[in-house]
Amino acid sequence: MATARGYGIDVTLSGAGAAARALRSYDRSLSERLIRDLRRPALTVAAKARAGYPVVSGQSRRGVKVKLERKGRHPFQLKIQQTARGGSIIEFAANAKSAQGRNLINTLSSRYGAPGRIMWDAWDSNKSAFESDLRAAVMRVDAEITAALDAAGG
Repeated sequence: MATARGYGIDVTLSGAGAAARALRSYDRSLSERLIRDLRRPALTVAAKARAGYPVVSGQSRRGVKVKLERKGRHPFQLKIQQTARGGSIIEFAANAKSAQGRNLINTLSSRYGAPGRIMWDAWDSNKSAFESDLRAAVMRVDAEITAALDAAGG
């Protein structure tokens, strides 16, 4: 499930935390590979988002970060965030009280579209690939576990 919270996109991987913990007790390296593979599709979305920011805005490009939270209310939550102030303004500026602010918003909207300008476009254009990459990561781990169990005679 993807939601817009703060300055980015949060994707909660339901059940991934329990699976990784169980896998860790079986094979630590396999658990670490699963975590790395679960993070990889978010890196693709982040790269697409980085490419959407103007070249003159290097801080905005560098501000797109991927974080995998493993603790808290929603364990295993991938976060694709815009951490740079300028990038956040480009991404989410929507309301202004002054004429100067309205001009900025009009310019941003004409160049990049409505608020959620870059990050959500990156998500929307990569969502199906993101989901299929997650499925493939889980299937790879499943195949490795199955092969190991078959080899052990279990």
